[in-house]
Amino acid sequence: MAWQSGEYTIVPAARRLLREGQPVDLEAKVFDLILLLVENRDRAVAKQEVIATLWGHRPITDAALSQLLYKARRALDDDGERQAVIRTVYGRGLQWVAAVAPAPATAASSEDFPVPDVPAAPAAAPITAHRSRWTYFASSIAVLLALGALAFWFVPVSKAPPVPAPPRLAMLPTINATGDPTLDWVSHGLPGLMTSLLGQVRSINVIDALQVAHVWDYTPPAGRDRAQHARFVTHADIVIDSRLRKLADKLYELDLHLDPGKLAAPSDVVVTGEQPGTLGIEAIARIRRALRLDATAQVEGARPTDAYLAETFARGLDEAMRGRWMQAKPYFLLSAQSAPTFLPARFRLGEAQVATGEPDQAGRTLQEVLTAAHADGDDLMAAGSLVQLAQLAMNRHHYEDALKLLERAVPLAGHDANIGVTVALKSVNVAARLHRLPLAREKLSLARSLIDKNQLLNRIADLHNSEAFIGEAEGNVTATEAADRAALAASEAIGNERDARADAYNLALMLAREGKNGEAIRLFANSYRRSLGADPWLTFAAGDNLAIALLNAGLSSKVEPIASELLATAKQQNNSVWQALVWMLRAGSGWYEGDPAGSLADCRKAAALVDRAQDPALWLAVRLSEASSALLAEPGALAAIQHDTDALIDAQKQPGDYAYERMLIHAMAASAAGRGPQAQSALSAAATGPRPNDPTGDNLHYIGLVIALRDHSAADAAIALAGFDPDTSASADVLRLYDRWMAQQGNDTNRTRAAARLTALRTEALAALAAAPLEAPLASP
Repeated sequence: MAWQSGEYTIVPAARRLLREGQPVDLEAKVFDLILLLVENRDRAVAKQEVIATLWGHRPITDAALSQLLYKARRALDDDGERQAVIRTVYGRGLQWVAAVAPAPATAASSEDFPVPDVPAAPAAAPITAHRSRWTYFASSIAVLLALGALAFWFVPVSKAPPVPAPPRLAMLPTINATGDPTLDWVSHGLPGLMTSLLGQVRSINVIDALQVAHVWDYTPPAGRDRAQHARFVTHADIVIDSRLRKLADKLYELDLHLDPGKLAAPSDVVVTGEQPGTLGIEAIARIRRALRLDATAQVEGARPTDAYLAETFARGLDEAMRGRWMQAKPYFLLSAQSAPTFLPARFRLGEAQVATGEPDQAGRTLQEVLTAAHADGDDLMAAGSLVQLAQLAMNRHHYEDALKLLERAVPLAGHDANIGVTVALKSVNVAARLHRLPLAREKLSLARSLIDKNQLLNRIADLHNSEAFIGEAEGNVTATEAADRAALAASEAIGNERDARADAYNLALMLAREGKNGEAIRLFANSYRRSLGADPWLTFAAGDNLAIALLNAGLSSKVEPIASELLATAKQQNNSVWQALVWMLRAGSGWYEGDPAGSLADCRKAAALVDRAQDPALWLAVRLSEASSALLAEPGALAAIQHDTDALIDAQKQPGDYAYERMLIHAMAASAAGRGPQAQSALSAAATGPRPNDPTGDNLHYIGLVIALRDHSAADAAIALAGFDPDTSASADVLRLYDRWMAQQGNDTNRTRAAARLTALRTEALAALAAAPLEAPLASP
């Protein structure tokens, strides 16, 4: 049956709108809305019915509905003012009001208009009892409508019947039973490929493949196998495991076991073919049928169309799920170039660019994905892109921009609780950095509610980590340490050894700030040793902080072996920032050992590796260290350093955030130029102003003493040492400078105090290293 309305013909079989016999170019959803209204033209169709028919369970904003209505009216030469075809019936919904009659057979022939290759929305269903109740309710409140008591749509969202969340599906790793090790990439690659394709169906919540791969590595408790533990931790309703076999030369079989739990009986799907990659694609339609998924609710978008592209994308996923983003990136780049409309490949490319320190390229890639996802109506892909763009903004310390991006992601997360939690917790962290603590607590409460409601056990540690962000923003050391310990306990409770190592690292950071160096060094050493060869990021982060802690304890001789390992890791990951940080470790070691010229050379190597526009905070930290070395080794360089740093600070959105660093560099530049009063004035400004990046004041003590010793200035020393206690200091460098100053003053009592404290720091650090030796056997990743 086709319908004629004036000069327009609606042909459901061909999904075409014709105007005087010529096709009208329409988006799929626009045609769906027109067809829904035509087939139910005897009544007004309420907002909730439009959403349920066109989008299923997904929450849709009023703006999206209004835009869809605008496009439908425009296609029919109608508008919101005339409403000659589609009328807004206030308080009830939308109704088709133009005359409609059956179309002549010749005009409605679907043979002339083949069905386009786009997913169709469900045909409008007969009016059910459920919908009739809403229609009856609308008529019963007509008096209230006449009084203007209700708005445009008569059913407020809060009054709609609760819509159950779609079932959660976890795709477990594929077992490579072919005996061919060159096919080991199917382990995570095939599930990742199938997850990407299943994730385009709106009637099911497919858990991200990276998350499942992470959970698969957890250590299950006694009496529970890995599959059972993965289901328990992710709270998946449906679990799919698979095995790849080789039947003959160039003939493979992929066996999939579908376990829907309480939803249905288990079933099996078997596909055979010559290429493992295409087996994953061919399995999707059968999985949908076995699970009785609504294939018409699939998001519009392309997919890999040949064996080579499917395998390329899958190989990239396998590398990414093992944490090897640098190796994964070329696969994703090739996949994105070969199939530019296949959004999962472009999205993963953006993720890889974020992970490997390519912020500009990542920003362009993710913005393109975001635009395409909006055009395709793929809200989850759009939400994921916004989250990654927010992470880029956070990396650049553009926290206001990050918060705005995360707010845009909130309505797009829909029923995907995991994305909702991610958005909420990142918002907590950003709001805490901005000291918007009421907002941070509000988002934390939302995340806790989502985690509890959906039993997302693997996100509890993340929740505690965000609690730690709030504790830090409040300056509540006790609360921060408690949150870090709770995160570590939560990861250990579910056997998440990888995150437990990271949580131990976070706790170590907090303990180091509290001056609890012994426990901090032990935890850093343990995290560093256990992550070697398994987790490049944690290897570097833990190793870098371990080396810093050892420098603070006066054990500079222990730093070089760690620095060499970290430099190899940084080069392997092609990460210039990491390489810069290694050169800063070497600069610090050289300075402590009395080689300011060597330290200066290392600082300059570090500065050359840092992009000042991308990471101004790190660049300023490097230049601050460079300035202190130059003050002794090359005083004439200070004027240029001051000029460069002033220019960068002045270009920032909030230059006041770097006032402390500016004043310290000004003080050194004035000292180098022989302007003692100006140096003292700049030191005073640094001492009395906020110092967000130096809460203990070590940089002030250190630089002030360097200037005081160079210029023989008691006034500068008095500023530098205000509030300094040699009995509690956690910096060997400051203690050594303090000892030199007290030697000039002939104060043997204070020299003895400094020496005793330095001995205590070294003894504590050596004991911690003995408890967690760096040469101990590595744990399996």
